[in-house]
Amino acid sequence: MTDSKNFSSPATTWGDSNFEDVSVEQLDKAFSEYVEARNVYEEKNKASKEAYAKYQDLEFKFISILQHSGKTNWNVDGLGKCSEYERKSYATPKTTESKQEIAKYIQDNHGKDAFWDMFSINSATLNAFCKQEIENNPGVKIPGLGEPTAIKKLRLTRSKK
Repeated sequence: MTDSKNFSSPATTWGDSNFEDVSVEQLDKAFSEYVEARNVYEEKNKASKEAYAKYQDLEFKFISILQHSGKTNWNVDGLGKCSEYERKSYATPKTTESKQEIAKYIQDNHGKDAFWDMFSINSATLNAFCKQEIENNPGVKIPGLGEPTAIKKLRLTRSKK
């Protein structure tokens, strides 16, 4: 992770520049470097996803073989030991009724503070809600939220080859 105290983003560096002095060549070069870096990232991201899919397939295959052998663990000298375990996972409530039920259970059995410690809103859901609120009531200040951060991003439309 980058130490934010020692990090200078390109936007910060360019923010102090006199844009009248920027040449077409500088823009072309910067854009070319951006596209190349993005291409490298996308290739590595694709390779990572493919490697993860293969790893998941082999994990499933090994678990199946382990189960069929009647074993719960396996050890190979020089490689290590692998043990099967089970982890249970619960889906978050989706309906208003189920959300109210779990909220009531937590508050009744552990208190309101425990409920509020566990309460969260998905970031995408929160941002969609806030966007709609602001569209419906420009200038509204939503309680409990700080000021939004705004980051300029690029949308790349590739040239057809």
